[in-house]
Amino acid sequence: MVSAMTMHRGARHVDREAITKVEPPEANGRWNPVPFEMLLTQVEGEMKKREMLVRKSSQALSHDNNRMFAIMDLHPLGQEIAEDINNAGQNISLGLRSSYDKSFSARLGLGSRVWICDNLAFTADIVFSRKNTTHIIDELPQMVSDAFDQLPGLIYSQEQMQAHWKNTNITDKDAHDAMIRIIKAKKPNGKPMGILPPSQMPKVIKYYEEPEYNGGLDEDKTVWTLFNAYTSHYKNAFRKTPASAADRSMKLTKMFQNIWNPRVKEIENDARNEDLSRHLANA
Repeated sequence: MVSAMTMHRGARHVDREAITKVEPPEANGRWNPVPFEMLLTQVEGEMKKREMLVRKSSQALSHDNNRMFAIMDLHPLGQEIAEDINNAGQNISLGLRSSYDKSFSARLGLGSRVWICDNLAFTADIVFSRKNTTHIIDELPQMVSDAFDQLPGLIYSQEQMQAHWKNTNITDKDAHDAMIRIIKAKKPNGKPMGILPPSQMPKVIKYYEEPEYNGGLDEDKTVWTLFNAYTSHYKNAFRKTPASAADRSMKLTKMFQNIWNPRVKEIENDARNEDLSRHLANA
């Protein structure tokens, strides 16, 4: 799971009670900002209704309390199902942000890959946004409910994809060929996909030959072995460059789907990379 909240533009971490004390500004014409407390409460209520438990959470405020960010790691879909999902590595994270200074819309993100930054980058598997305009308070419950309604489909598709990769044996030659394809992958405009610089491949090879899980032993190499070799490397990169690591993780998953074609349709959401792509382009 890739999830984090990066604060390096003046935001400060606060406790849940601090969010409650932030007063929203008065509505002005069509602009009608939803209170931060109401947004969090609506999300928390939806999680409770769906028996989703919070494992850990973090909140932050910036710009004189006019911008709010939050991220939560969850146990999804009830205790019995959550145990199965935990075994399959399918924990879910939730990201949330909103503003009182008209800098960005209220946005909710869900998935196994969630990243929020106070420089306004935001990425997740499922993303719903709503401008702070007339009727947002009335429409908020449905927006939150619709986002959570997509979770079972996302989890199922990821479980099917992972099961396929775990049961697909590969040879070292297969792994080598896939690594070359990943290095040479290009965007539609002909530029490199940027999944991993060639100079970092020795680290991936080491993780492939000596997996972190299963005591470093993996007698039968599978697609899952190779995929985890990449993600093991990304774990370290994520601490240093979370935006780049999150972007590469998503591209890697799509590349693996293209190569091994598990015939599982991933939930599409064009909005999920909107801010992340802009951030990377300006970096």
